[in-house]
Amino acid sequence: MKKLKKEIRLGVAGILLFSLIVALSSCFSPYAEDEGTLVIMLGDNNSSRNTMPWPPDDSGTYILDQIDFEIILTGNGRSMRITAKGSENITATVPAGNWNVHVKAYYPDKNTLYAEGYDSTEVKAGQNNSVIVRMFKAFFNLGDIGPGGGIIFYVNRAGFTVEGYGVPGQQGYFATYTAYYLEVALSDSTITPGGTDPTWGDQGTLINGITTLLTSTSSLDPLLMEPSMGQGRKDTQIIISHMTGKSIFNTAAQLAAGETFGGQNDWFLPSIGELYHLWSGRNLTDIGSPLVSFWSSSQFNALETWGIIFSVPNGTGSRSFKSNTGRVRAIRAF
Repeated sequence: MKKLKKEIRLGVAGILLFSLIVALSSCFSPYAEDEGTLVIMLGDNNSSRNTMPWPPDDSGTYILDQIDFEIILTGNGRSMRITAKGSENITATVPAGNWNVHVKAYYPDKNTLYAEGYDSTEVKAGQNNSVIVRMFKAFFNLGDIGPGGGIIFYVNRAGFTVEGYGVPGQQGYFATYTAYYLEVALSDSTITPGGTDPTWGDQGTLINGITTLLTSTSSLDPLLMEPSMGQGRKDTQIIISHMTGKSIFNTAAQLAAGETFGGQNDWFLPSIGELYHLWSGRNLTDIGSPLVSFWSSSQFNALETWGIIFSVPNGTGSRSFKSNTGRVRAIRAF
């Protein structure tokens, strides 16, 4: 009996010692329980990992080692700001979750922005994670080629809010962010290449959560369109979720969001306000003033939605049945 009690006491001591070792090991882990390493790799706007053409100093020597980087991470209801200097690989330990990554590169004077880039990624706890951010020279002008290979048709130096959609992990999720430019694709989105224009979809149903503009007339004054700025991307995702849930496919929103021009996957169907600005900048693009209607992601009621016939003076909005066909030109906000 004494021998048995001794063995039991040794067993308990062994368990306590093992528990202590595990506890100490966790104390010296390089990560907190909900953190992971994020390596932000910078590339140029032509290839995911070509060297970014950093500016030279007066002697012609490139000054990457003097460039100041500001990295802004947003998502999961949180935001983080990281600073770094002189490296195209920036490493940080951050909480796990889905993050929008915004990188700004400043000249050595720390006041003048040289380039910036955007992307998104998921950081998994306890792991090394990486994301490649394609950098673009800052300050686009109207008519410039944008990051997606399209045309910049709207510039707002002060920035405007792009409303987010969904929750982390949900299909199509993205966090609310500030954009400064709208870029339009160089070609229409059609059901078949160069072929059939799509319907808006599901006539007879009012889709909750998207921009809905009711008027007593069949046209829409441009001033009434402006509040829908920054709503198109969110509305597009809501429409897609609705249509997919009812097994309806090849609609205007679905085709626009399915584009991957320039390696970008954040194209969407413009709201009526965003479409109005595209009408205003139509001569910067190949669109011109055709006698056809372009779809927006904004609806009038269960039966009709808003679009713009680009040949109409003043760019007033016009209503059309959701079962009609119309042209689609995808845009993106960055």
